[in-house]
Amino acid sequence: MITSYDDMPVGVYEKLTAIVEEKMPEDAERLAVLSVLTGKSEDELLDEPLGKFRKQMDAAGFLLVLPRPAVVRKRYKLDGVRYVPTLREDKMTAGQYIDFQTYAGQKGDQWAGILSCILVPEGKTYNDGYDIGDVQKAVRDHLCILDAIALRAFFLNSSALLTAATARCSLLTQMRKAGAPLAEREKLKAKMLRVEAALRADGGGFRALTAWLKLPDALGMWPAL
Repeated sequence: MITSYDDMPVGVYEKLTAIVEEKMPEDAERLAVLSVLTGKSEDELLDEPLGKFRKQMDAAGFLLVLPRPAVVRKRYKLDGVRYVPTLREDKMTAGQYIDFQTYAGQKGDQWAGILSCILVPEGKTYNDGYDIGDVQKAVRDHLCILDAIALRAFFLNSSALLTAATARCSLLTQMRKAGAPLAEREKLKAKMLRVEAALRADGGGFRALTAWLKLPDALGMWPAL
């Protein structure tokens, strides 16, 4: 049985969030979640002694706590293959960025799809010489959800910083061409730099990501069995 986020691969987290989004009755939801965590069918769980069932429910209590962010690494090894993360939009190919935006815009949390745009096999160019489907399977089966959260958060944060810096440079250029006073330009520049500094201090984007982490909020009202 999975008893911590450290042992939870992305595929399991995807299944759990799908259960939460179904908005089942509470008892049905608890049973479905426990089935995913234990790998047992719901019928098997219902046939177990009540004491054993309660212990497993207690062990699932870690879901009520928001997962902690992991540290982003330079490389990840999944099922024997080494992957290098692309952590900035401006380092992506056009196809990579388009695929990322496509997955990000789809209904539900497309964890494996999004991360298959970020993680590229070492020595390869995105979608060249390998099967992206294999990457998505490796992510679902072998990438810890804590690493997945860190990668998505770091990428989001980097994207926000790049967007803010680009907007700052563009706006200041327009103001200079329009003849805006230097003091006014410097005041705006200082303000926008403070925004960028706040983004850098956002824990790698983790706080911006927590809105996607539905399990603690959705399961927090579970009654004791």
